[in-house]
Amino acid sequence: MTSRHDHVTEGMESVRRIPGWRRGSSWVAAGVTASVLACSVVHAADLSLQSQPRSVHLQFQGPVNIEGVTPLMVQQLPPGEYLLRASGLGLVTARGRWRSRFDEGVTLERWASGWALFLPPGFVHLARHEGWRGAIFTTAAAGGVFGAIVKSGHLDTARNDRQLAQDAYDQATTPAEITAARLQLESASEREDDEALMRNIWTGFAAGAWVGAAVETWALTSKPSLQVNAQGSYVVGVRRGRAYDAALRSALVPGAGQRHMGHRWRAFAFGASFWGLAAGSIASYDEYLQAQRRQSDAQRRYDAADTPAEIDAARADLNAAADQADEWQVRVWTLLGSTGAAYLWNVLDAAGLGASGWTRSAVDVSVAPGQGGVVASLHWRLP
Repeated sequence: MTSRHDHVTEGMESVRRIPGWRRGSSWVAAGVTASVLACSVVHAADLSLQSQPRSVHLQFQGPVNIEGVTPLMVQQLPPGEYLLRASGLGLVTARGRWRSRFDEGVTLERWASGWALFLPPGFVHLARHEGWRGAIFTTAAAGGVFGAIVKSGHLDTARNDRQLAQDAYDQATTPAEITAARLQLESASEREDDEALMRNIWTGFAAGAWVGAAVETWALTSKPSLQVNAQGSYVVGVRRGRAYDAALRSALVPGAGQRHMGHRWRAFAFGASFWGLAAGSIASYDEYLQAQRRQSDAQRRYDAADTPAEIDAARADLNAAADQADEWQVRVWTLLGSTGAAYLWNVLDAAGLGASGWTRSAVDVSVAPGQGGVVASLHWRLP
């Protein structure tokens, strides 16, 4: 039966020397130690790991990969940096960087620092073995950058066309030339404004993916606490899941609440859905603006028509352009509504996971090195 005690207070981790290590007291011992270090032979340490609450699944990824359910005796753990992932039934999935050194003891740091903001989006996720999650941010940011670059090129072309139209309007002399130049100038000016708007929207999309990836790795990734009890065992503390906590994370970064509760595939599904639908909405809005410009051009030609034949032809073009603009408007609102629905569903789903405590499976497999081989065991919990 899983204990449901509250976690120990989250704080700094400190700690003490790794059990099993002793400082040399003679020159001979110092010489032997130096020789061992020079040969790059890494000694190991034995760690007795407890948790609050009990039965927390710990996963170490580093010089060696070890995982198991507390209480866990980790034998022959080489010094170095490990990615620690702690989770359990009804608990959040906490992540941190476990560092053990020869004489400096053990520390537990945040999964990532604020420097993540200056790294490419998704880079930290990829480096921390969360490739699918990182791929979402990398793809979204790359799509935004690509869209901004394309629209920057279109904007340069639109500015040149507007300048040419302005020159033609300034040089026009006859009423017919002035009318034609004015229509061309108005059309070019509208296109320039639209291309500038779309460039800014795609830039904001890329920036949102960039900031979202950094905020999730730095501020929205829960860190386990680390203490030492009276028996000298390390105690890893993990918080219980809460509805508002998970919902807030998904509200800030879609999928972050699901990831916080240990559901990586749900996090991937909601994140990919939101960013994909948002990108589709932006692309559809661009098409809508083009259709609107065609409608405006047709309206101006209709207003400038003189003969009945010109009026009839302009009216037919105007009706066709208006119908096309209406069709794209419906598509834009459909995609925007789908994006909003996916976002809202993502928040509610995260809140439900946090409230129910439904995190990882009640069955755990432990694999850890032991004396003379590897110890594997199966653990299960009753609800």
